[in-house]
Order: sequence, then C-alpha cells, then structure tokens
Amino acid sequence: MDKTLIKNKRAGEEIYSLVWFSVWIVVWLVVIIGVLKFYSLNIDVKQVEADILSEKILDCINENGVLIDDFFKEDFGELGIFNKCGLNQEIMKEDFYFKIVLDTTPKKIISGGNPGFEAMCGQKGENVPKCVPKKENILYDDGTGAKPIKIEVLTASNQKGKNVLAGGSDE
Repeated sequence: MDKTLIKNKRAGEEIYSLVWFSVWIVVWLVVIIGVLKFYSLNIDVKQVEADILSEKILDCINENGVLIDDFFKEDFGELGIFNKCGLNQEIMKEDFYFKIVLDTTPKKIISGGNPGFEAMCGQKGENVPKCVPKKENILYDDGTGAKPIKIEVLTASNQKGKNVLAGGSDE
C-alpha cells in the first residue's frame, strides 16, 4: 500500500504543476490584454489643452488682477506673448492658436499660432481643433488710475499628443 501512495503522490505533483502553469499563463494573458487595451485607447484632450493654454496666457498677462505694462508696448505683439508666457513658437504654429482681444479704444488684438483654427471653431469632427473662449475683467492702469477693462482670449488646440504646451520634447 505504501508503494501505491508514493506513485499517486508523484502524479499529483505533476497535475499540480500543470494547473499552476495554466494559472500563470492566464494571469499573463490578462495582463498583456489589459496593457494593450489601455495603450490603444484614443483619448482626445484637445479641449483640455486649449483650456490650459488660455489659463496660461491669462495668468501671464494678468499680475494680481492688473494687466501687465508690457502689453501696450509697440514691440510686444505675438513674439512678446511667446517670450513672456514661455510658449514654444514651433509647436504653437502647428497645433495651437490663440487670440487676445483687449476691449480698449482702439481694440488691441494679439494672435499667434495657426490662424486657420479660428475659422474651424465650433465645427464637429475628429481632426477639427477644439476651441475655448474666455472672458475676464481686469484692471488696466493707463497712468490716470486703474480702470476695469474686458479681455477676451480664444484658444484652440489640434494637437495629436506628441508634445506638451511649453517647450516640451518628444524624448
């Protein structure tokens, strides 16, 4: 009888090893399928990127609720926004757009990036940029005292996930 138990015990270990091996295969298949499914998702973050860009621009030209002094300098313009706000001009030309309208007399308008995006705002589709319009009231000191003025910022993003807003790289 002892010899029969020993033989059955050996067969039990082989069956146990086979089951254990099968469990590991199932676990690895589930992990691999989960990772592939996660990384194959197509997530559209254009709206969020456009919102981040508008907040970045508003924070950049607005210091404690007052419009920065540089905004009305002759040489400020598009390049001034890129430099002051730390925006990457090459990325902006391809995948982003911004337009700043200051409600003064005369109106001060600064825009940059891909100007074709403004006309596509509001359109539906996968390859259409998403736009975020924002309006904010801030103070402007013109030398005679602080006056409230309205500033409108329109931003658009059509980035397909290759870079971040401010000078990021693909590496």
